[in-house]
Amino acid sequence: MSVEKVSLRSDGCSTDHTANDRIAAVTRSVRRIREHIGDAHSLPNLAQSALLSPFHFHRVFRQLTGSTPARFVAASRMAEAKRLLAYTSMNVTDICMDVGYSSLGTFTTQFTRLVGVSPRRFRQLIALFADQSFNDILAQLRPVLPEPTHVQVTGSVTGGPGSNAMAVVGLFQSGIPQERPMACAILSVPGVAAFGHLMDGDYHPLAMSCHPSVTVVEAMVREDPDGCFVSASSGQVRISNGRSVSGTSFSALLRTRQPIDPPLVLALPLLLAAEIVCSSGQASRR
Repeated sequence: MSVEKVSLRSDGCSTDHTANDRIAAVTRSVRRIREHIGDAHSLPNLAQSALLSPFHFHRVFRQLTGSTPARFVAASRMAEAKRLLAYTSMNVTDICMDVGYSSLGTFTTQFTRLVGVSPRRFRQLIALFADQSFNDILAQLRPVLPEPTHVQVTGSVTGGPGSNAMAVVGLFQSGIPQERPMACAILSVPGVAAFGHLMDGDYHPLAMSCHPSVTVVEAMVREDPDGCFVSASSGQVRISNGRSVSGTSFSALLRTRQPIDPPLVLALPLLLAAEIVCSSGQASRR
């Protein structure tokens, strides 16, 4: 194993600003978060693990991950809670404590807001769709999603697992795929997604695609599943007065997940699939 050489100031913080050293610094802090998920992660402590000053660490972390350290910690806790709900029989209270929350009410509210459903409902949905192909779920959902009547911006998606792959693309209000996106689309890769009916604001395009062999539970829960690809567009989508002012299109190249990528928090494909199942059941009873 190679040893990283980092120049330190008298306070123990790094003075080396090369790209590789910045990535290594953020990787150290992300490893600390994930290995000690239930701990209180203050900015100074995370900066210390990265060997950077708190101010420089916050700026570098946000540049590389698209998220603030605090949001990354919250997302990592939700990702671990999802894993425990999917792979263990632990009750929700124990999971709440295990991922660093002292209040069950706060944990449940946060989980529901970021993931899209309550912890118990998430466990039910994972059990319902777990072994199905993530790619097949997207293929079934694609014809059901409504096409925008007024297109404001389009996104070109390339890369990923190859032929016969589907991708889901969302426009999020932060660089973490959490909370429901302002708009989403499902497409074959390579392909172009169209978005409309967007309110004024700034949006982060985030995309995900999986090899057909990847199951729903692997795609939605595991942090480093083989065959899963993600993409964050290099720029934001800005809508002003109902029109895009950042260009009418963006591009996203799907690549394998990296250790510093923010966790996938939102269970969007599960939510859409559940809504379709529910609507189909209601229609059949009429």
